[in-house]
Amino acid sequence: MKLSPNCGKKEGKLAVRKPARFPYAVICGACGFTTDWVRLPGVAEKLWNEARLPTYDLRINMPLHAKGAWKSWGDWLGTRRKSAGATQVNH
Repeated sequence: MKLSPNCGKKEGKLAVRKPARFPYAVICGACGFTTDWVRLPGVAEKLWNEARLPTYDLRINMPLHAKGAWKSWGDWLGTRRKSAGATQVNH
């Protein structure tokens, strides 16, 4: 497997949780980055090898270097979760 797309370390391990509908994922032992849980171990490894940090802000299609790049998936996901929350209505 390739290096972790989040931290760059070679700590990816295949995780198995059986019985489950989607029992396989690859998890980084250093930073906790995880692929989606899938049905086949080969698919989990493929997702790991193809995973990478986003290079575009998907909300406005702007290169991240123009706004300031996120340091990790966690930062990116945190930003996405905050923006996906309920909007405030000013009366």
